[in-house]
Amino acid sequence: MDVKKKVDCDVVIVGGGNAGMVAAIAAKNRGAKVLLIEKSPRKSRGGNSRFTDALFRIPSERGTKDYELLVKGGNVPKEEVDIEPYMKDHFYNDLMRLSGGLAEKRFAEIVVNGAIEAVTWMKEQGLKWDIWAGHMSKRGNRLFLPAGQLALQASGAGEGLVEMLYGIVEKKGIEVLYETIARKLVMNADGRICGVVAVGTDGLIQIDARSVILACGGFQANPAWRRRYLGENWDLVKLRGTRYN
Repeated sequence: MDVKKKVDCDVVIVGGGNAGMVAAIAAKNRGAKVLLIEKSPRKSRGGNSRFTDALFRIPSERGTKDYELLVKGGNVPKEEVDIEPYMKDHFYNDLMRLSGGLAEKRFAEIVVNGAIEAVTWMKEQGLKWDIWAGHMSKRGNRLFLPAGQLALQASGAGEGLVEMLYGIVEKKGIEVLYETIARKLVMNADGRICGVVAVGTDGLIQIDARSVILACGGFQANPAWRRRYLGENWDLVKLRGTRYN
């Protein structure tokens, strides 16, 4: 293996969508030396996060009041808004119902119990949230949102989410290598993952790290893999999203 470059860091993150950038910011806040590698060129960065509406579902046990601090400084409808309380049990039951009971219960509980904390933390890092009225209905001069519907949106939707997060990443001095593709994980003699071998614009890079975080999405942009793992004709599906997963 002809490695052109060796890099050492505390944490290497593979994939620069919402999950990868949030992980990078969190690790940097804890004092780690962080390196993020992203397969796409800079202009296409963000993975499928860039193509979403950047809507986040949260429990709101106090209804409208749970949104007030989150959207302070963001865009809100001109009308008064009434958001019906959405209890944690209701949120959890929705996850289990919509998954046909197949959702991993432990992970579902983490999502439900940590959702408010997560979006609050993102705001504290510098992300701006808006109220999205797409699922709201009119009640007199007010807007109403029933329990369980979406109302919290990153300013600028998916593109806004991605660019705000990259702005935070860059402000914190986190290094990002674009057009860099992870090829394999490196394992030490004890069987522990200790780095990544990647291909960058100048050739092979060996990245030695104490922790490796994989946030690199799926394989929907690979027609052959879609056919192999999903079945006949899946290679013919029109791609809606990033071409770099």
